[in-house]
Amino acid sequence: MECFDDAKAEGAVNIADNPLRYKFSWSPRAGLLTIMNSAKYLWYGKTVEVAAGGALLEEIKSTDMFPGYRLECYPNRDSTEYGKLYNITTANTLLRGTLRYEGYATACLALFQLGMYSSTERADLALAHEQPWKQVLAKLVGNQDAGDSELHSLVLRKLAKIQLACRLSKILVFSLMNLFFNKTRLWTHFVITSQRNLPTETVNETCPASTRHRFGENRRIDMICYGDPHGHSAMARTVGLPVAIATKMVLDGDLKAKGVVRPLSREIYKPMLKLLKVEGIHSEMTTTAL
Repeated sequence: MECFDDAKAEGAVNIADNPLRYKFSWSPRAGLLTIMNSAKYLWYGKTVEVAAGGALLEEIKSTDMFPGYRLECYPNRDSTEYGKLYNITTANTLLRGTLRYEGYATACLALFQLGMYSSTERADLALAHEQPWKQVLAKLVGNQDAGDSELHSLVLRKLAKIQLACRLSKILVFSLMNLFFNKTRLWTHFVITSQRNLPTETVNETCPASTRHRFGENRRIDMICYGDPHGHSAMARTVGLPVAIATKMVLDGDLKAKGVVRPLSREIYKPMLKLLKVEGIHSEMTTTAL
């Protein structure tokens, strides 16, 4: 009973309990669009470039980072620039990745194949804001007169090779929400509907933010920060507190540098890390013998 009562009081880590395997803690539009970005990274001496427009979906792979969370990872924009920024130009592999819960990529692929990421204007969607969402979906699968049962079958057929089809149909087929904005781009409708119906981080949740930096074969730095169930989310804390600390350093005269400065020099990041640790945000370095 003590365990149950503590869990209720401290908040549950509700992190992957929706079809998208994601909860919005920042801009839904920006969050959903990351898989449409281009990417560039260095992999064992070879520069790899991924075109924008959905090719990242083929790059998403499972990872053994934090195995208890069952994560997957995909490249995040241009990783090659960090060689010069971090003064590690001799590195033959440079990859900055985004972590998501397992299943996110499959869900996004399903949405992509259904045309949800399309930014092309369509005349037949001009009145979509006046129609039920499932009626708009029926147009996408080629039968605007399809009833619930047939629409369900059409969606599953279109997503036949995707494992999450049944789970996705819950939000895509049987949704009775209306679209409230008069736009002709399907992407706009998708974002609006997602904002209204996919979960966001709420009070009494402790959804984590996690990072891992790996150097060579034997050293890594891990950080997992949980949200405060009675306060701010992990995203708010890990973004807001460094900004607040840097601002205080400027006001107190502790930061002597001028202009726009990255926190890459020891005199900047050392005091910031010390103050962040006081706030409960810190990392653990692990070194293993080869």
